Amino acid sequence: MVTVVLLMSLLTGCGNTAKDYQENTLIINRNDSILEVAVEDFQDSQVKQEELEAYIKGQIDAYNEKNGKKIRMRSIDAEDLSQVRLVLSYEDMDSYNGFNEQDCALEEYANVETGSLKGTYTSPDGTQVNMDELTEVQNARVLMVEAAIDIVVKGEILCFNEEISVKDQIATSTGNGTAVIIFK
Repeated sequence: MVTVVLLMSLLTGCGNTAKDYQENTLIINRNDSILEVAVEDFQDSQVKQEELEAYIKGQIDAYNEKNGKKIRMRSIDAEDLSQVRLVLSYEDMDSYNGFNEQDCALEEYANVETGSLKGTYTSPDGTQVNMDELTEVQNARVLMVEAAIDIVVKGEILCFNEEISVKDQIATSTGNGTAVIIFK
């Protein structure tokens, strides 16, 4: 199962996008579609480039046959098996979750229960944010992830919890708990 998840996570993005990121990265677009750039090392495995590509395409086709065309492989660079880069596009968070067996959430800020936004939040400039006093929430979105992954949101990050660090517009989730990013 771990191999399947690693293989699947390799298939998300476009050619140029893949080269921009050195780690597994989710890119959340303004229309809530998602690009996933998966970067994995298969150098010590017995898998061949053609087998890997065929397996990934088969997994995408199987998912799309069952759920409608929700996922597309944008590119795969498997020439160097020590750094295979896969870029997948997902119609929405439901398709990302379904394909990757994840439980991430991407919601309108107004639809999120305030109880799920517990803890300390920080703005990108490093100041502490009191959730009760957050004023720029009109049209804001909330992303919640459990996995250790880099995240790029197309928009402005308003604040994030202690499970996230931000550097150069890339948020990194620790994978130790629910990472929350509020952005617009």
